[in-house]
Amino acid sequence: MQKVPVGDTIAFAYRFAFGEFLTLLRLSWIPLTIMMVAIHFLSHSLPLGTIGAADPKQFSLGYGQIASFIAMFALQLVCIATAIVAYTEHALHPSPDRKFFYLPSAKVVGKVLAALLLFGLAFGAVIISAVGIIYIAQLAGKTSSGMERPGGGFISTLVAISVMGAAYYAFIRATFILTPLVVAEGKIDLRRAWDLGRGNFWRYAAIALGIALPFLIASLAASLLFAKLIALPQSALDSAQSAAERQQMIMDWNATIGAQLRMLWPLMTIINIGIYTVMYGISAGASVFAYRALVPANAAPESDA
Repeated sequence: MQKVPVGDTIAFAYRFAFGEFLTLLRLSWIPLTIMMVAIHFLSHSLPLGTIGAADPKQFSLGYGQIASFIAMFALQLVCIATAIVAYTEHALHPSPDRKFFYLPSAKVVGKVLAALLLFGLAFGAVIISAVGIIYIAQLAGKTSSGMERPGGGFISTLVAISVMGAAYYAFIRATFILTPLVVAEGKIDLRRAWDLGRGNFWRYAAIALGIALPFLIASLAASLLFAKLIALPQSALDSAQSAAERQQMIMDWNATIGAQLRMLWPLMTIINIGIYTVMYGISAGASVFAYRALVPANAAPESDA
């Protein structure tokens, strides 16, 4: 049974993302730019001025905006998958000859998306079943009058933790090397991804934590700093004569900040493309290194892509 080296995988992932940054940027700037520009134009249709309203009904989305959200979500999936497939191809087969205007095969991207969709459907069924089991456990912990039985809360909590833990186990084991497997072998094979992950769950989980934790910390710090910078001054809030005036003040401030941020969208687009390049590059690097640890290049099945 092959084992994925945790430290070496994390080290390769960061080395790949930062050391190959310009190459990765060249491979993915087209889909990432399309995604960021689409997000920018979608944001123009959002009622930012009503964020913070006391009455939730004031913040409303029409059917057209909801449809735009759905279309935006689908476009983001395609763009992200295109970028990650390009990174995965480069990690599997480094090539200095890839052109500046590069897009991976639509067939390969489609297979990766289909594999993720197939797993998503199966995982969704598991989650629905898990919710049902948790609900039954909660009912079993109560009497017919609705009173909680002794230890009922503990048992239902234990069942919930166990079920969600099993769901997380299935998610990590089945998807960690799924993208490089599909790209390298040219076929959708969830069973093979699952089998290759045998005995590596905790290694997968440690790698995921090792590559995600720095981003989570940096993201939290940046979010807190940004929120502090754009927050409505407390002195202004204290000057409000009523709750309604206070809410209107917050709404006006949010609308003003939103308008100013939209003016900075070219700069924000460039910054976000750089962040996404590193983030998805680290993810692709880790999954490819783990795949190659389990399936050496000379032992991989021939691709039929």
